[in-house]
Amino acid sequence: SRKRFDNIYEALQVYKSIHGNLFVPQAFVVPSEEPWPENTHGVRLGARVNAIRTQGALVSNFPERKRLLDSIDFSWELPLHIKKRKKIAEFEEAVRQQEEVKEAEKIVVEEKRKEEEKKEEVLVESVPERVEALERLQSESPDFINQSKLQLGGVSPPDESSTSYIDVTDYDPSRMFEPIQYREIAGEAMREYLQERDMSEDPDIREKAHFEGHLTPEEYHHVITRTIPEEEKEKMKTTGYKILEFGRFNWNKVVSAFRIYKKNFKNVDVPYDFVVDDEVISKDIGFDESYKGMLLGEIVEGLRIGDIDGYEDPDRAKTLKTLRFKWGLKEKYLRFRFIPLVLGLKVYRHLYGFPNPQYDFVVPDSPQWPYWMTNMPLGEWAAIARVQHDIIDEYYPDRKDMFTALEFLWWFPPGPIPQKYFEPLE
Repeated sequence: SRKRFDNIYEALQVYKSIHGNLFVPQAFVVPSEEPWPENTHGVRLGARVNAIRTQGALVSNFPERKRLLDSIDFSWELPLHIKKRKKIAEFEEAVRQQEEVKEAEKIVVEEKRKEEEKKEEVLVESVPERVEALERLQSESPDFINQSKLQLGGVSPPDESSTSYIDVTDYDPSRMFEPIQYREIAGEAMREYLQERDMSEDPDIREKAHFEGHLTPEEYHHVITRTIPEEEKEKMKTTGYKILEFGRFNWNKVVSAFRIYKKNFKNVDVPYDFVVDDEVISKDIGFDESYKGMLLGEIVEGLRIGDIDGYEDPDRAKTLKTLRFKWGLKEKYLRFRFIPLVLGLKVYRHLYGFPNPQYDFVVPDSPQWPYWMTNMPLGEWAAIARVQHDIIDEYYPDRKDMFTALEFLWWFPPGPIPQKYFEPLE
């Protein structure tokens, strides 16, 4: 943590000497050239400055660091004209991305249509020739045909009990982790989310995409395109959307990490930027290699705002209570899981043309949907999002922009969902 701050502080000094101010653009990354010190090369300075300014990252518990920043005239608030310019740029980028997605979808649909037409043409042209060849072979050597069950180009010869031909190309392959259609959608969703995160002023969008916080786009693509054994498929269906919560870790491992943290720091108010990395492990305070890479600070924030099941999960809530977990501002708590909801709406929109499921729609166990979404209450979550529209509008404007980019209808009646969702959290 200290080393990261020192690198940022050093980079800010160079930035000010070049530009005369510390209004670092969100997307600015320190270049690998002079006069930037080598230890600052590649630092996402814009994102780090934004996190310091909006969240107090790296400085909230360190007054001496605040004094250092004050000494170089660090601006804790952005001028109004810069804020407006950033909002306009974000809106224009969102519109551009939406148009690109629409054009890409059109291209994909057209290419698939052409492929299907080509397959049909080839089949129509070749089947008569195949049948004729089979009949000729059968007349010459029927025993050979019957014994070998010869299949010529996908057409099987008829047996004595049938007068029709069977096209063996009509088979039902084992379902992939995600269907091809969903891989396209999921890949696009992840790219959009990464771009939104980089450009956003809201740390809830910029920093909290838990499912990709531990995966590069290449790793994510590998995960969603591999085949999975049957036992793993059932495990994914059982785990459901919670598979996105902690990466390679599970809830029990997270609770264990909380206990280690509390033993050393007497609380579980983990700073947002706390990660179990080599530096933390080397301190020999209880974290070993099995915890390496755990984004413990992000997990705490995810629990507090509703990105991770906790407050309304009886078992988890009981465990967190024993740890004296502090929930923070309950008026900011979202009673649906944002990331799986957005991904689910993407699939729903692809299948039905609009992202507005009925309140009682539950994701079915069918090839159009990913295994981990099976039984996910997509309709109820969408309804809850509408009920919590004011909260999203006030605290999560970038998330609202993402809903709007999906053409999500806010005025759509939520339907008869449980009354508790219309009442404040206790």
